[in-house]
Amino acid sequence: MAKAKKITKEELQELTSVINNVNQIKISIADVEQQKLQLFSVLQQHQEKLKEQQSAIEEKYGEVTLDLSDGSIVPEDE
Repeated sequence: MAKAKKITKEELQELTSVINNVNQIKISIADVEQQKLQLFSVLQQHQEKLKEQQSAIEEKYGEVTLDLSDGSIVPEDE
């Protein structure tokens, strides 16, 4: 039986190093995607809270425009 040919130790080390880097990058991408999903969930919660607050303000003051810099209210018909 013929002896199996092998790549050099240096080639093997370089190849495994690149493969490990690729795998680490894939893991990092998966982590970022998980963070992205969590952020979308938090964003949705804040958007729902904003809608609730807007509805409460509209119920109390009617349809108005708010100046967020000082809280002043301007009726829509002005």
